[in-house]
Amino acid sequence: MKKMLKMAIVLAAALPALAAEPSTASLEKLLVVTNSEQLVRNMQPQMTEMLRRNMLQMMSDKEQANAKLVKQLTETLVQIMNEEVSWEKLKPFYLEVYSQSFSQEEIDGLIDFYQSPTGKAFVAKMPVVMEKTMSLLEKRMQPMAERVAKATESALQAARKEQGKKQ
Repeated sequence: MKKMLKMAIVLAAALPALAAEPSTASLEKLLVVTNSEQLVRNMQPQMTEMLRRNMLQMMSDKEQANAKLVKQLTETLVQIMNEEVSWEKLKPFYLEVYSQSFSQEEIDGLIDFYQSPTGKAFVAKMPVVMEKTMSLLEKRMQPMAERVAKATESALQAARKEQGKKQ
């Protein structure tokens, strides 16, 4: 009886490893029913704007006054970003991550869900949810960035004082 119990435990532990790996066709279908390509494409303008704002923050007032420089640099950075986070480049990553994370049975269940009315509503509303989330996170990050800047400045001042004492 003990041997059978041990064998059952070993088999139960091995079951996840025995789960069927999802097929590429099913993974691609999941990407279609979740509208993943459109979600990625919809994120690009938001990422572009965030990149532009971050770039402006890093530039001096004099550099920002040079509209031609700002326009040229923005266009170059946007082009690089759009190339690097294009659907064509991201799709293989999605396929790899989903393949490593889900079994065929789970992918089939996800496809069923996303084809249901509730799943379709979820997909349809996700762009708005993501946009609102990004907006709220951005607002939340500003106070944190200010605190980080103050803490960094404080640490640098302390380090300068300490170094001054050693000299």
